Parts: sequence; C-alpha cells; structure tokens
Amino acid sequence: MRILAVHHDAGRNGACLLFLAVLEELVRSHDAEVVSVFPVDGPMVEQARALGPAFVVRPAGRRRHRLPRALRPGAFDVAFANSTASSPLVAQVVPVGDLPLVVYAHESRFLLEHQVGVAGAGPVLGRAARILAAAPSVRDALVDLFAPSAEIVVVPGFVPPRERPVEADGGTGTWGAGGGPGGPSGSSGPSGPVVGAIGTLAWYKGTDLFPIVARRVRDLCAGTPGAPTDVEFVWVGSPHTGADRAHADHDTMRGGLGEYVRFPGSLADPTEFLRSLAVLLLPSREDSWPLVMLEAAAVGVPTVCFEETGGAADFVADGAGTAVPYLDLEAMARAVVHYLTDPDARARAGARARDRAAAATVTSQTTIIHTILTEVCADR
Repeated sequence: MRILAVHHDAGRNGACLLFLAVLEELVRSHDAEVVSVFPVDGPMVEQARALGPAFVVRPAGRRRHRLPRALRPGAFDVAFANSTASSPLVAQVVPVGDLPLVVYAHESRFLLEHQVGVAGAGPVLGRAARILAAAPSVRDALVDLFAPSAEIVVVPGFVPPRERPVEADGGTGTWGAGGGPGGPSGSSGPSGPVVGAIGTLAWYKGTDLFPIVARRVRDLCAGTPGAPTDVEFVWVGSPHTGADRAHADHDTMRGGLGEYVRFPGSLADPTEFLRSLAVLLLPSREDSWPLVMLEAAAVGVPTVCFEETGGAADFVADGAGTAVPYLDLEAMARAVVHYLTDPDARARAGARARDRAAAATVTSQTTIIHTILTEVCADR
C-alpha cells in the first residue's frame, strides 16, 4: 500500500506523535510505503524521513507552488490526513477525485467550532471516504457540526512506544534532582510530591487554572494532618502564543506562587517527569483524548480532570482517577489532596489506569486503521 501521509503540524504534540507512531507501524508490520508532507518545518519532519521521503509544502498563496515530483498523481493508493486542520494542505497535494482520502480527526468540539471552523474542516471532511475519530466526543462533535456523509469510526489513541520501558516510582518527587529543569532560583528541582501537567500553554488547556488549584491544594494540605506541605506543581509544555506564557508567568508571580509553581517549557523526553508524578492534573476545558493522560496512566499515575470536557472523564470513570464537576476548582483541589494523603487510593487508581492504558496499543489500533485503509483502497 502506497500512502500519502498529510500532516497538519510538525511539532511534538500528542496528535503528531500519535500519527507518526501509526505510520511507523504501518511500515513495519504492514509493508506500507509512506511519503509525508508537512505545512511547516519542525522536529517531526526528520522523524518522518526515517520512514520515507518527507516534504515541507508551504501554503500556495497567490502563486501555486510546484509540488515535488514524488507527489505526482498516480503515485499513491490512498491519502491519509492527520486532523481536520490539515485541510489546506490536503487541498494542495491531493487532487479532487484522484485519491481516496481518510482523515484521522483529533480536535475537540471547541477547536472544531472556533479554531478550525467550518471553512477549515468542511473541505477535508467533505472529500473523505472514511473518517477516524480519536474519541466518541470527537465523533459526536463532527456529526453535530458538519454532518459528514462519510462513515465515522472511533479509533481511540494509545501510548506511542518509547525506546525504553518505564515504571512508576510512586510519585516520590525525584524529578529534577536527576536532571530535570531546576526551580526559578536555580535549585535542583522539586523535593516534595509532584503534581504535574503536560501540554500546550493555552486557555483551552486550562493553564490559567493550574496556579489556582495549586494554591488551594497547598492551603488544604497545610490544614490536613499528615498531608505533605512541600507539594510542587510543574507544567511541562510550550506556549500556544507569547501571550499564553506571559499570562502564566503573571499569575504565578503576582500570586506569590513562584516558589512551588513552575512552567519550565518543553522536554524532549518526558519519561522521568512522568515517573515522578504523584498525580496528573488535567484542567483542560476541552481535550478529546489526551495523550498525556495515557502516558501517565501507562506508568501508574492517576488523573484528576473535569467532567464533560472530552475523553478524560470517560477514561477515569471506573477508578483510573477522578473527574470533578466542570470548573469546580475546589473539588479538583480536594481530589488531588485525596491522592496525596492516601497512598493506597493512589496506588489503586494508578493500577487501574495502567490496565486501561494497556488495552489500546500501537499494534491493535494500527491494525484497525490498516483494515480501514485497505477497504477504502478496494472501493476505488
């Protein structure tokens, strides 16, 4: 099978990592041939080149750029596009009627409605022979907002394989002492339990809520016998915009929280950070199927999140963490304190989370995707 893989971005975010893992498995286990195209340059381009040719195709603008010869019509059996945000690039590299198109949609309802929009998502969804949705909430949003004629199949995300396996260390807070980014005053890193988050610094991710919950957790711990009083809060990830980072720094410093709330930026490999966590705090206002939730679960770390925000609440519903009412920051803080003060409850939730994360793998999910791609090719 010859696949034209259309990427929507080249950064190390969850959707990009997931898509690349699927492509790697298609090449390794299903003898696929993959050529990748990106709208921008970035770290994922070189990783894609390990699988086959990869090109950066800039927006056409007024003058349509000549495409590389490797993208000539007739060279592929199917086009496989990652996210609805890939629509502009699909329009450039996939001629109408030339190739069957499969789209893997990851965006939450808010992003579909207010960031991608009808003009952005409509063209690619209208051309799709089949649509994959990363979570039931994504499928429901696609149906409500776009009513696409193509069949939608829910294919949940998974934890992309890493070079070395990791095990949980029980949330002992060792990250930082062994090489993680230090504190704002040059300290070696957290010494107490770590409550962490990984993701883009952005409003929809709830970055602005993170310091508020942190302060309330520290206050609750100070008044709870046996609770740790040296809890650290660390958010790993790059800002969506310069303003997002400025907002995070403003609230942290103005609130006098800089001693225990940090935003150290991105990590090339978050393994040690994940291992150090006592709790993953996921204050997203919407997040379809958070990859970080699965990565934390894989090493036995429970998640605290909001209800009605996407796939996280479904994931933790049977004991893999706790979902609290939307924007109830008091309930979120109390849920975190519960896990910090009850190691047995944290261990039980972590074990359940690990079991849930293990249920979907790159092998199982890519087998489903390969079957769908094969069916679409057969229908040409």
